[in-house]
This record gives sequence, structure tokens and C-alpha cells, in this order.
Amino acid sequence: MSEPVVVTAAQVRGLRAARQHLAGRVAQDRLLDVVRVVCGLHAQVFSSAVLQAAARVEEVDAAVVRELLWERRTLVKTWAMRGTLHLLPAAELGLWSAAQRVLPPRWASPSWLKANGLTASQARGLYEALPRVLDGAPLSREALAAAIGDAVGHDAALEAAMHSWGSVLKPAAMRGGMVFADDDERRVRFTRPDRWLAGVACAPDGTPVGPEPDAAILEVTRRWLSAYGPGTREDLARWFGTPSAASAGRWIAALGDEVTDVLVEGEARPRKALAGDVAALEAAVAPREPRLLGAFDHHVVALLRDPVALAQDRRPEVSRKAGWITPVLLLSGAMAGVWRHERRGRTLDVEVRPFRRLPRGAKAGIAEEAERLARVLGGDLRLRVG
Repeated sequence: MSEPVVVTAAQVRGLRAARQHLAGRVAQDRLLDVVRVVCGLHAQVFSSAVLQAAARVEEVDAAVVRELLWERRTLVKTWAMRGTLHLLPAAELGLWSAAQRVLPPRWASPSWLKANGLTASQARGLYEALPRVLDGAPLSREALAAAIGDAVGHDAALEAAMHSWGSVLKPAAMRGGMVFADDDERRVRFTRPDRWLAGVACAPDGTPVGPEPDAAILEVTRRWLSAYGPGTREDLARWFGTPSAASAGRWIAALGDEVTDVLVEGEARPRKALAGDVAALEAAVAPREPRLLGAFDHHVVALLRDPVALAQDRRPEVSRKAGWITPVLLLSGAMAGVWRHERRGRTLDVEVRPFRRLPRGAKAGIAEEAERLARVLGGDLRLRVG
């Protein structure tokens, strides 16, 4: 077996920044391509998805994202990796929902059933009823819960859908059974993919047609390695949302000669990278331009535990209580600080707190990024760099 290619941390950060369009923004008409490459926009908070797009694409604001999501419907909002909300390219919903099918369904777990007050039979009836219930106009959460209760003939499913936000609905959405529709008077609404997404091939039950699950998870693994590699099986398992690192290792191994070992200087254990990326990795350089990444940015979420991306003694400042992921300052492709913003009337207060003394020229780049942020969020900028 040949020795692994040895690369520097700076080369790894450089390749990631280039792949994730954090080394230079692209034109607005490439927004869907960017969402595809970075494996979706994390959308627990809508403004976070907007800032993720704006960090990578020129002239993006909330109106642009809303148009693609609710009017053109080329983006779709749903629960995906790790059971968290994402915006995904609508044309690829079948791929992502098929990939989720390699994992055991959540409702097969006795602990999940107990937590949601359901028996196995009640859960099965709930999910069997969903396609019929959603075969019409979009439904608010309250209307959906009531319709489920009527369809299955007991209150347990209604109560589970009403009182356990997301946990009962997530499994169906993750497997392609439902997506978010636009809000109705500020109430969240749900619908079936075939009722919402024009031009997306769907099965009779409304789920999008995609590849077989085993093929889908291999494609997702390729994309993860391309955007976030080199990485380990543990990294992939955490990102995708499986407790089994062994399963993630099998997905990587199933790519065969497409994957090779890469050793980052200073580390004892090789990582995995796409073999076709080695030349680009060896030629990569860390980006000069800073970036202000918003809360829950996918780059940050995916690389929280990677010492190449974030000094691990600083992780508690980025990953906070209750799953909150703080906005991050990216310098030379590394997480080099945190930031916050607050609106005070017409003024947008932005405070950036670097972890260490800034290199020469960084303040000017941060100021330029903050000006962009003010254009996206609106307001007269007042910047402080601590």
C-alpha cells in the first residue's frame, strides 16, 4: 500500500474554501449550484439561510431566497441531515430523501415511541395516513394534527403531532413524505412534494422519485468529501446524522478507488479524500478575504470538531447551549472569531470578536464584509472589532 499524500492544514482550508465558494463569491444566477455543492443551506433560522447564501453569492438577500423558495419553488424547505431544517435544490429532493432511507426509521425505536406517546401500531397508522391527509391544499400544523387524528381515529397521534414540535413530523419529511409550504398568516404549513414542486417526478404517494438508497448515500458521501473533506468516518457520521461511524466507514469504503488516504501534517491518522481532489488539494492556498458566516452556517456545523477548521479550545464559544451555533469570523479559511449583530432603529450594530490578534489588513476586509452584511440585512452600519 502506498504512503498517503501529506498536506498542510492551510491546503485543506484552501480547498474547502474554494469548493464552498468562500474564497470568492459567484454570480446570483449560480445560487442553486452553490446550494447543491455545499449540500444544502442550514435553515433552522431563515435569516441564517439567507446569510449562508450571501456569504457565497453576490447580490443575495432575503427577497431573492424567498422567491426561489416560495414562488419559483426551485428551493425546498424540509427536515434533512441530523433531523435539522435545510433548504435543498427541489430537483434533488429525491436524492436526499433516498439517502435518509439507509438509516433505520426513527419510529422503529422503542425510546422514540415512548418519548412521543405512541405505540408501534399508532405510529404506523400515523405515517400511513399522512399521504392521504396531505393530498390537497397545504395544512397548518394544527389542521394537519387534527386531520391525522380523524384519519387514524385516536387522539394519541393528534397530540403527538401537536405537542412535540418536529419530532413526529421529521421522519416523514426526511424520507420525502412532506415539505414546507409558504406560511399562511405566519402559520407554518405543510404539503406533499407532488402538490408543491412542479417538474419533480413523484411516486403515487407523493414522495419524490430518487435513486436506490444505497446509491443515494454513496452520492451524498461523494459530495460531502468534495465540499468538506478530507475527513474521517466519524466526521461523516456526525454530519449525516447516524450514531454509527462504522456505517459511515462502509459508505466511504464502497467508493473504492474514488477515495484515497491523505495525511494532514501533525496528525497521526490519515483522513479520506476523493482521489480526484488530490491535485487540487496540493495546489490549494488559504483564501485572503475574510468572511462573516451567519449563525448555523453549514461550513461551521460540518467542521465544528475538526481542529484544522477550529481550534478545539474555542469550540464552546462557537457551539453554545441548546444547539445554538454562533456566527463566525473566517480568516484564511479558519474559524478565527465570533460576531454578533443587533438592530437599533436604523442602525445595524455589528461587533466582531477575534480569538487572537488580527493579521495586518484583516480589519479592512472585515469592514468590507460588514458593509455587505448591512446591505443584506438593511441599516446603517456601526462596526466594532474587539
